[in-house]
Amino acid sequence: MEAPEYDQELDKCMVRLAEELDVDAVPNNVVGHLIKLGLFYNAITGGDDESWQELVAEAKACMKESREQSEAYGQPPGRGKDRGAPDEVAVEPSENVAKRAEALSEVLATMGDSHPDVQRFRRKYLNGRLLTKEEARSFLDERGGPQGTGKAVRKTAPNPKWALHPYAKRYATPSDMRELLRLSDKLSKAYGWSEGDALWFVLTGHIPSVKPLEVEMFVHTSTGPSRYYNPITARITVTAPAWVNPEEVEGAFGDAQRQLLRGDPPPPTRDEGTLEVVEFVARRMRERPAETWEDRWEAWKRTNPSCPYNSYNAFRQVYGRFMRRYVYRKYELPNYVKRERTPYEVYRDRWNDQFTGRKGGHVG
Repeated sequence: MEAPEYDQELDKCMVRLAEELDVDAVPNNVVGHLIKLGLFYNAITGGDDESWQELVAEAKACMKESREQSEAYGQPPGRGKDRGAPDEVAVEPSENVAKRAEALSEVLATMGDSHPDVQRFRRKYLNGRLLTKEEARSFLDERGGPQGTGKAVRKTAPNPKWALHPYAKRYATPSDMRELLRLSDKLSKAYGWSEGDALWFVLTGHIPSVKPLEVEMFVHTSTGPSRYYNPITARITVTAPAWVNPEEVEGAFGDAQRQLLRGDPPPPTRDEGTLEVVEFVARRMRERPAETWEDRWEAWKRTNPSCPYNSYNAFRQVYGRFMRRYVYRKYELPNYVKRERTPYEVYRDRWNDQFTGRKGGHVG
């Protein structure tokens, strides 16, 4: 079978397989896995039902494994299966920076209290006073049911548009709640608060803390056959206001990095030839997946005669060392302390536990 004809048959196979799997398109990792096993080739050239059923069965198994791994391994350290965002780490800024942040928190709260929109909302909906913690919870709970009647919240996922607050549904958001959401959005952008903490400030006057350093860590691992298509990755994100010294940011990143790497990172390699080999090999693998390592080595020698390597095994080891260091490296899950939750987060998490049926997850 000529290459153009084979490509046409492969396209037909992909469409048929997507229909069998009831998906819009077969995921790339599944396609790569099936190609590597030669199952597409067998189904196209064999033309028998047995080859096709083997292809479908392997595709289903691969998709199932991918789903299980995304649940089990796609979480940051310390999170459950129902969580998917990076986890924020408690960090200790220097005393000087911490005091600046405390002073700034007080200043921003004073500005927020005198904000015309905040004062107007409190006069109109709160009778000109601040609510207690319990009253704020009741205020929000009562706006959870359809048309604000206080009926039990339906056990359906919140509308993503109103993900800020679990009760604010598109079909059941009374006017005071809509105004509160708009106001908290405005304050969060102006003062750098989270939208939830801004909402709680409007209701209770609780001062949101200015965080001079925020550190988030995310670790993704993978095992099993699909490990070939899923690198082991770790990401550290440090966020800081513009007035924080660069040394503070560098120190926070370094502390998180040392936990993940179980020590200081190795010095960066200066061997540009190594990186050229890695790029060359990756490109050949993509363009010629069936090529042997000896053939890749011979192709390298023809284009890079000044750096031939003594054997194809030595050539392959260069690529392997890079993969072990940057793609399949094992990371240590850090034993960090989660930062203390804000009053709004305590309220939100307690409601989420009730909403999902979990028991004893949060108190406060």
